Amino acid sequence: MMKTLFERLWTFDTLFGPRLVRWVYLAGLIALGLTSLYWMFSGFSTGASFTSGLGGILLGVVIFVAGGIVWRFTCEFTLVLFQIHERISRLVELAERAEPYEAELELNAERQR
Repeated sequence: MMKTLFERLWTFDTLFGPRLVRWVYLAGLIALGLTSLYWMFSGFSTGASFTSGLGGILLGVVIFVAGGIVWRFTCEFTLVLFQIHERISRLVELAERAEPYEAELELNAERQR
């Protein structure tokens, strides 16, 4: 039977994190892009020299590239944690199903002795 959305939210049987990470990543990239644009234009808006404007552009590019790499790594790490959780849960589920079978094998081995 299909659970309602409220039941899935309340019981924590379904993890929404892996689906949300992609949206959080996109929001982070947008914020990073806006921050980079701010630094690029603020270099020229100070009214100082042309080199400070170029420095602002360079700083904006460095912020976007380095921040993008770090942000991507952070989001990938989060997804890896969710995958570890899913795989461990699956192993526990398989182990719980295997226990009765192992007990039955031990009983059969004792009977054969």
